[in-house]
Amino acid sequence: MRERLLEDWFGKIGERGFEVPFSQVLATKGHKILRMGHSPIEHGKDIITRDAKRRLNAYQLKQGTIDIKEWERIQPQVVALVESAVDHPNVGNERCQPWLVISGSFSTPVLDRISAHNQTWKRRKLPTLKVISGKELLTDFSSLSKDFWPVEVPEIQAFITLYQNAGDAFIDKPGYSKFCLRLIKTGGNVKAEVARRISALNIFVSYLLSNAYAVENHWAVVEGWTIAASHIAWAASKYSLPQKQWLASFELAQAAAMSALEKLKDEALKDKALNPHTLEWDEITRVRGTYAAGAVAAWFLTQKETEDTQEVAHATAFIRNLVETRRTVIWGESSTPFFIAMVIFLANTSADRIDEGLLMSLVRAISEANGRRSKQGLPDPYEDADSILERQVRRLKKTAPRPRTHTGRAYSLEGLVFLAARRLLKNHLNAHWAAITYVDFIKFIPTNISDFLLWHTDKGSLDSRQPGKPQSWSKLLTTVRSKDYQQNLPSVILGQPRFALLFALVFPQRLTSDLTLFLDDSFLMRLGSARPN
Repeated sequence: MRERLLEDWFGKIGERGFEVPFSQVLATKGHKILRMGHSPIEHGKDIITRDAKRRLNAYQLKQGTIDIKEWERIQPQVVALVESAVDHPNVGNERCQPWLVISGSFSTPVLDRISAHNQTWKRRKLPTLKVISGKELLTDFSSLSKDFWPVEVPEIQAFITLYQNAGDAFIDKPGYSKFCLRLIKTGGNVKAEVARRISALNIFVSYLLSNAYAVENHWAVVEGWTIAASHIAWAASKYSLPQKQWLASFELAQAAAMSALEKLKDEALKDKALNPHTLEWDEITRVRGTYAAGAVAAWFLTQKETEDTQEVAHATAFIRNLVETRRTVIWGESSTPFFIAMVIFLANTSADRIDEGLLMSLVRAISEANGRRSKQGLPDPYEDADSILERQVRRLKKTAPRPRTHTGRAYSLEGLVFLAARRLLKNHLNAHWAAITYVDFIKFIPTNISDFLLWHTDKGSLDSRQPGKPQSWSKLLTTVRSKDYQQNLPSVILGQPRFALLFALVFPQRLTSDLTLFLDDSFLMRLGSARPN
């Protein structure tokens, strides 16, 4: 099975599909990854590393076999790889070893061309090009993961099901989490063994996401890599691993998620990108708009410096249009993180306080939907949009079982109320407080704080708190301005705000009021305030 799957995987992935596993192999060999990913300023250098001897290396990745025709097409990129300097803040005027890495093979004429070019570059005192073929890659990938393949029949079946998931569908997040946990926990408590399994985890997740990469389902890729990163961080905390045994793998998974998020942002901002290509149920179109708006907002919030003010303005107009024309939808509480990303982004970029209107519309919608007059309530954050829409369609056909009721409680309402209080929206909250008081604020508190990073854990308690009747405004302000939330969040969340935002989008059931306040502290005014003084 292993050999056939590897061949199948390698035959359908693109360049981005083996960026992470190849980088993981390099990291395992002692390389420090300085940059991974395609960009307009890469000059043919997809991956930049320092090896164990601190020598600088640059790698260009290509899919498939390289014959003369393909060589002539990519030759300008290869020349840039060899001849241009490395553009990276941590690199000076240093000599760099260039590598051309392909998933297929080099034809003999191409190898002759490379040899001839190398002679020319050598005479010009430039570095010569080295190559790595698909056969060598497969050997490395197989070596890194060979000891950790599932062997029990149920585990094999679960793995194959995840691997064969349709690329254009949502991924099975509980299934991914179970697979990651099985892989990590099977190694026992020996730190070195856990570290080996963490390295293998990124290889396996690359396998599982191959169909999503093949059809460019960017959101599925974001979810898959964020789940991988969260479980790597969980293992680091659970087993008290030193950074050298886990941080590089974590950063690779996070970088892959961010790369996919950028691709989604680019695609969403294209003209008419969200228009349905055929007759489509409007709820599906609005769900797609909500995902796109939240993803675009999240990507810009996670950028330390955004020099392209025109693109920020374009993104702002894009999100505003979706909000103002009601092309977003609250399908359940799993949509809340996307709206919070929009709220914080619009607070950074819009002077007319549209973000506050959006925030209060969320407070009103959840308090009314889950309040005393509601018969059903919004689905809880453990249910994604796909399953909710599927159930709605089945209910139209009268074949769906009645879902459990969600009235009288909400997971995300407390965090939204806290954001409104931070923005001093006292009158707005007062207008809706009667409805809010009929909804208990609930959140799951894991016994071990590291388990916050998992999709599911049995060890913990469901905390339920009733809103104040009445609520002291001064006490509410004291609560929302406090940093006490930090004691309820794992250190990797507090130390990695960018990961925290990705985590909130992918793990909506973990969007507690604590995480909501942390995201607000981390990203509000990140892009520069548009508010008048």
